[in-house]
Amino acid sequence: MNRVVRSVSIWALILSVTCVGRMTAATDAQCRDILQQALEAKNADTRKQAVVALSLVAAEFLAPLTAMLQDEDVEVRLATVVSLTEVKSRQAVAALHAALEDDVPEVSFAAAKALWGLRDPAGKQALLAILAGDTRTSSKFFSKQKRDALRMIHSPRV
Repeated sequence: MNRVVRSVSIWALILSVTCVGRMTAATDAQCRDILQQALEAKNADTRKQAVVALSLVAAEFLAPLTAMLQDEDVEVRLATVVSLTEVKSRQAVAALHAALEDDVPEVSFAAAKALWGLRDPAGKQALLAILAGDTRTSSKFFSKQKRDALRMIHSPRV
């Protein structure tokens, strides 16, 4: 009887290892599909969470992550800047340079801080421009309120 139990557990182990190998491949594809769907979602919070999730594996998803710098939602662009900071590659630094030119001051300021943290001279120049008063670090009150109101309409919180 003991022999039967051992043989069953060995076969169960072999079967589970075989299935896990197949499930892992399917899971990777499913994860990529889920992330892609989340990046294209209408809800800004969903896109933001997808960008945050991509920060864990950003080197593999650098192109879609960089594309999120063009997102209409400011919070998504801010999360993208933070995620790109984690990558530390030439392409990520180039994307952060592009984010310096963002129309929203919060995004360009976040990019400047990120570049400064990466010891990039462009970050230093942008921060010096802020200190000199040439560049703003935040949006005007009414612009921010309008943006927040529109965000609440498109992605209400429960």
